[in-house]
Amino acid sequence: MKIIDGIDYVSLAEAKRVARRVADCLRRRYGATKVLVFGSVVDGFYVPGHSDIDIYFEGVPREDEMSVTGRLMLDFADYDIDFRPAGLCHPRFKASVLAEGLAI
Repeated sequence: MKIIDGIDYVSLAEAKRVARRVADCLRRRYGATKVLVFGSVVDGFYVPGHSDIDIYFEGVPREDEMSVTGRLMLDFADYDIDFRPAGLCHPRFKASVLAEGLAI
């Protein structure tokens, strides 16, 4: 693990472990019913130090999505994670993530 500007740049294997930890947190704490990792972590283009961990989630009440996202950003502040709650995604983006994402 390499730390640059306070962010941990982790290997692909570690990025997948972090994604599973995020998914577990989303389900246990916030009631998420679906959590997907997408983007470079699943498409083979993940580059430590340049790529982030993309997480999409469903099942959190729409009115709570922003506050949950904020809490997750604080809880996982050591990692470069892009959180995408379902209710805040454009329908085409959501369809793409659902088609190409990996359930975790």
